[in-house]
Amino acid sequence: MNKPPRIARWILSVTNRKSNREIILGDFEEFYDEICSEHGLFYADVWFYLQAIKSIPKFIKTTFYWGMVMFGNYVKLAIRNIRKSKTYSLINITGLALGIASCLLISIYIKFELSYDDYHIDSDRIYRVAQEFSNENGTSSTTRSGAPLGPTLKDNFPQVKFYARMLDLNPGLVTKDNISFYEDKQFYTDNDIFQILSIPFLYGDPKTALLKPGTIVLSESIAKKYFGNEIPLGHTLTLGRTDYEITGVVSDQPRNSHLHFNILKSLKTLEIGSNYPFELWFVTNFNTYLKLAPHTDAVSFADQIDKTIHGYYKEELGAGESVRYILQQVKDIHLYSQFKDELEPSGNPQAILIFAIVCIFILLIACINFINLATAKSAMRGKEIGVRKVAGAVKKQLTIQFLSETFILTLISISFAIILIAAVLPLFNGIAGTSFILSDFYNPFFIAVLIAISVIVTLTAGGYPAFALASFQPINALKGNLTFTGKGSLLRRVLVISQYTISILLVISSLIIYSQIEFMQKKNLGFNKEQKLIIPVRERIDDRQEIIKNEFLRNPSFAGATFSSTVPGRDLTGRWTTTRPDQPERAGVDANFYYVDPDFIPLYGLEVIAGRAFQKGISTDMYNPFIINETALKDFGWATPEEALGKGLLTFDSVQTIIGVVKDFNYMGLQKEVEPMILEWRPRQSDYLTLSVKPGNIKEALLFAEDKWNELFPGIPYEYFFLDNDFQRLYQSEENFGRLIGTFTALAFLIASFGLFGLASFMTERRTKEIGIRKVLGASVTSVVVLISKQFVKWIIVANIIAWPIAYYFMNSWIQNFAYRVDITLWLFVIAGVAALLIAVTTVGYQTIKAAIANPIDSIKYE
Repeated sequence: MNKPPRIARWILSVTNRKSNREIILGDFEEFYDEICSEHGLFYADVWFYLQAIKSIPKFIKTTFYWGMVMFGNYVKLAIRNIRKSKTYSLINITGLALGIASCLLISIYIKFELSYDDYHIDSDRIYRVAQEFSNENGTSSTTRSGAPLGPTLKDNFPQVKFYARMLDLNPGLVTKDNISFYEDKQFYTDNDIFQILSIPFLYGDPKTALLKPGTIVLSESIAKKYFGNEIPLGHTLTLGRTDYEITGVVSDQPRNSHLHFNILKSLKTLEIGSNYPFELWFVTNFNTYLKLAPHTDAVSFADQIDKTIHGYYKEELGAGESVRYILQQVKDIHLYSQFKDELEPSGNPQAILIFAIVCIFILLIACINFINLATAKSAMRGKEIGVRKVAGAVKKQLTIQFLSETFILTLISISFAIILIAAVLPLFNGIAGTSFILSDFYNPFFIAVLIAISVIVTLTAGGYPAFALASFQPINALKGNLTFTGKGSLLRRVLVISQYTISILLVISSLIIYSQIEFMQKKNLGFNKEQKLIIPVRERIDDRQEIIKNEFLRNPSFAGATFSSTVPGRDLTGRWTTTRPDQPERAGVDANFYYVDPDFIPLYGLEVIAGRAFQKGISTDMYNPFIINETALKDFGWATPEEALGKGLLTFDSVQTIIGVVKDFNYMGLQKEVEPMILEWRPRQSDYLTLSVKPGNIKEALLFAEDKWNELFPGIPYEYFFLDNDFQRLYQSEENFGRLIGTFTALAFLIASFGLFGLASFMTERRTKEIGIRKVLGASVTSVVVLISKQFVKWIIVANIIAWPIAYYFMNSWIQNFAYRVDITLWLFVIAGVAALLIAVTTVGYQTIKAAIANPIDSIKYE
């Protein structure tokens, strides 16, 4: 007997029901054998394939039709069960909606943080060159490099296709038609920056825009600010005292860029018209960007750079000093750069990981609620399951039914979650310090996230109840004997404990984060930042400092005034390598320089622990002596402050004498350790005027300061800020992080409490008759409440025991990122544990008290 084609036979077996599959296949095979005998094997094979192909459309149509019928039936059953159990359905939908909304909000935040600079064409080939300097005192790293680096790399390495240097100088005055504004984020740069970074041009030619000196490219927002809707190509703007021709206008940089600019200036302007030391390797003020050839290995290429470039700068290195270059891929700069001198604040990869974990935790808590309530309510569906099984329903059908109910609940929850996101997005932006809009969610990524959440929640939350309920024997189901004992009740305990373990973990983390932020805000920084009105001085004032200060001090609202090159919390004036000429063999110290006048130290309340401060009556104090801080004292190798007095320090071939030592003060926030600092009196470095305002005179002081500024500097924009508010921005990232964690912690506790409320409601309902009998026998309301609540209390205690060591381990790791940090004390854990216990007892107590005070006669008649 001839056998029909295997593939065609398989198709026929698949497209026919299992119950009559063998009969149909047998008939087809008999016909096949007859055709083979009469017309030959080829004709029989063709006939058999045709029958297989004809069966496919009918199979698809039948399967789709009955599938839709069954799904419609499942939808009706699901809606019926939702209506029947309104309280439980509301708890599940609310919990899932809150969980899904939280996950989506966290997801958009994580996606945004991970998307920095990924919009650049060939972003995997774009790098920034960072520099690591080492000597016997340690290692320091910076994002900046010397001016010769880019051209030298291009000349020596074929791997470098393009290079561009960017130099960020102090914000400059921009003038058009006698109207002036100070604009920050002005960069000198090479024209090839447009070949490296994706900067879309609205007007102008990116190939030639900055090739000539005296040319600039404006961002779209700056072009509109000065020219409205007019195309500004060919027009001029005055930057400082120099006129520049506008040769291009580009789109504003996206939010997810590590580099934002207002004006780009041709670097050739500086090369031709200034005495800037372009030939020096260790005047490191440039950010150098490279675009490498395809398939270049960045790590091995960086090693080649070190070996080759060393010959150029070795004469500038001292004994025991070395330099290493590091290539940072542009996409990694925002999250993973830990170097000094970043153009903009960096992100925190640890925070991203924490948020991802929180997202999973919140969704997991919502899923646990569903599992607990579904398994707890299983007894109420016993007869339904039994009747369906007796009527012929198989385990697969019942499983699909229960999964469908979960899926429908999930879809309803997603709908509510989207509405919730639209409502709370402005609040979320305020908490997180972001600027998301609803349209940010309209993209394939979030559609994929919603689909993934639907599948994950359906399988996670509905999987166990579906398989467990569908596995009951019909006889037990018809008797209503569907209580989850043994493994089922153990699972419920484990899930509740897991919920509260997660919640307590989050609470402890929030408390520690809050404590650290409060510690940074309240710790004595070593200087007085209160009541300090700061006016940036962007014009040269030469030797008029005392005259200007006295003009302001004529108003009794001001208690003092001082000029300085910078103020705490703002960019440092400079960082120069300084050595001890009496010990030439000792490695130099990279010290931060503050240029101040004699009023700076008393006005800011710095403590002089040895020697003296600058004095106006001593003319030699100007430009000659140094005052150093305690950290500099240690790094230079002096044992005591007194030992350093009268000693010399060498910077730029000039030896200065130390006349004083000040106590360390945290001029760049508490995230970092205090670095070596040198104070020097340089009248020409007067970039900020600090006015100490007397309490209660703020409004009067501001009005007078603006009038006096306009009198002294006509036509120059007046700007000001208060030091305490400005200094607070150093902690903005931590504050946003703390607020977000606190918010999502509260949501996690709320969702967990919803589930506990539903579970307690069900468990007290199941024990209604028992409660009635106990009350008839003389039990008090208190004893009944304790009886029902004690198992929940046990679960919360176990959750605390599990959560405490885990929380300590991870938060102790997190807090190590701060140079100055709060101690993790036991009372933080106690507060979290007691809070969880009180919330649980309150949640359960409502249901238990309601059951305990009910009429015992009605309770006995229950069921």
